[in-house]
Amino acid sequence: MEFVKPVEWGSRFQFPENQQINFDGLQMSVTDKIVAQMVDNYETAVAAEIAQAARIAGASDVTVLNKAAIIDALMKQRPEKVKDGTCPRCHRIFLFRFGEVSAGSYCNNCGQALDWEVESK
Repeated sequence: MEFVKPVEWGSRFQFPENQQINFDGLQMSVTDKIVAQMVDNYETAVAAEIAQAARIAGASDVTVLNKAAIIDALMKQRPEKVKDGTCPRCHRIFLFRFGEVSAGSYCNNCGQALDWEVESK
């Protein structure tokens, strides 16, 4: 006997691009994870090609810089405003114990420079 779903039970729709997953401790969508993996694979392939070309050209040593990582590190040096006691980049919740937080400090989780100045209304 085969089960036939009555029409009045409704229809099911799936939106995998909106599913949230954990990836390296971050919440992101499936699409974000796929894009991140594709970028990693692309950067690895490009670095390997550069190294191969350098070897063929006679180099004994080569350093291939990761432009995205360098830009990310530079962006972390620009202080971002702390809102609701959390890091604007990684959303770490700060505990306000004596001496733990000072103006001009950095998040000890991700390294983002923090601006603790409270905006006046």
